[in-house]
This record gives sequence, structure tokens and C-alpha cells, in this order.
Amino acid sequence: MSEEISIVFFDAHAADMINTSAGAIAKYTHSGHRVTLVALNAGEKGGVAQLTADEYFDLKVKAWEKAASILNVSDLRTLSWRDAETPYNEAATNDCVDIIREVRADIVVTHWKGSFHKDHVNTYLNVMDAVFLAGLPGLERPYPAYDVSNIYFTDNFEDWKDYDPDIYVDITDTIDLKIEAIEQFQNAYMTQRTSGFDYKGFYKSLARVRGCLSREFQHAEGYMTAGYKTAKPVRFLHDEC
Repeated sequence: MSEEISIVFFDAHAADMINTSAGAIAKYTHSGHRVTLVALNAGEKGGVAQLTADEYFDLKVKAWEKAASILNVSDLRTLSWRDAETPYNEAATNDCVDIIREVRADIVVTHWKGSFHKDHVNTYLNVMDAVFLAGLPGLERPYPAYDVSNIYFTDNFEDWKDYDPDIYVDITDTIDLKIEAIEQFQNAYMTQRTSGFDYKGFYKSLARVRGCLSREFQHAEGYMTAGYKTAKPVRFLHDEC
């Protein structure tokens, strides 16, 4: 194995990064790298009328934990912010700074800003500030400064305004784990709803589409950076660091 990579996935809600990035997450964990999976909130208000937000919180966190177990993620964190109320402020940013410094994150993955969901946009803003602030030695926090090597934005259909992936990560070997992880949330949703958005079907199909567009992989996940003009097929995100 190459040198260990520490990679943090910052999720607005428990589920988003499973939908978009479970294939890459599984590749990293099964290759011996360190993965930290963080949800700023649990997404507890996306339930149904017969459940309170607290009841749905428990359902979502259980699905989140099961998905993490499937992907072999041992460092799973749910922060204290509330669904649809996650702020863009110093406290939320510092939560992200502390995690980046604690795990010495080489790579950060999060939402793109072009979203219709306020939590997604605020997660992007908090994380972008945190990546900058984490590297400042003069900012005194519980852990010493650490510079992130690169940041990537995930391929979430809710964040597609001005989104154009320029990296395709090969997930052919982990597509089954990705689908199994997504199913944990699908099961949670469908036990409470008679109908709903088919996340599993959508992201399974999207992985095939991105694989075709890579011109190399059977299944792939798309990621966007600021620096590339032409999409590149890669085995791992850190191949481009």
C-alpha cells in the first residue's frame, strides 16, 4: 500500500455522501487509508407526519451507522446541528476546522455550492472556510494547524447548478457495496413512506453513466475540482493530489 491518506467526507445530512461517494469511501477503507465520515446534521426532518423529528433522527442515525459498517468506516460523526437549520457561522466552521486538524486530513470532500438546499450550501461554505483556517498556525484551536492537500465536490443531483465533474473515480469493484450502503437509507425511508425518490436507482444509474463518460471504467463517481479542464479517469482521488 502507498502512504496512508487521511480523507474526510463532510456531509450536510447523514446519507448525502453515502449516495454520492460510497464507492470511493469503500475503496479507501479497503485499501487501508483513514476515512472520517461527518454529518453536520442527521437529516431528521425529512421523515413523515407520523414520526417526530426525534423519532426519525433515531431511524436515520441507525441507517447511517449500518451504511458506515458496510463501507468499513470506523470514524463516523454526527454533529449537533439540526436539519434545515445548519448555519454558516464561526461555530460550525470551527467544528470542521477541529476535525480536519485532529485527523490531519490530506483530502476533504464535500458538497458543491450550486444547490437549492440551504444545508448543502452552508456545509460548502463552512468547509471551505475550515480548509483555509485549518492551515493557519496563528488560529489557536485544540489541535495544531494542518494543510489540506486538495478538496473535491461530490456529484449530488441537488447540487448540480454549475456543477461539471472533471474527475471520474473508478468504483467498479465497490459498486455493490455502494448500493448496499444506499439501501440502508432506502429501507429507512420506505418503511415509513408509501412512495419516495429512488435514491438507489438514481445513483446506481449515475455510476454507470459516469463510467461510460470516463471511457475507461464500468462504474464511476464524478467529482469536481477547480483546476481541470478535461475530465480524467482515476483510480483514487489522491492520484491527482
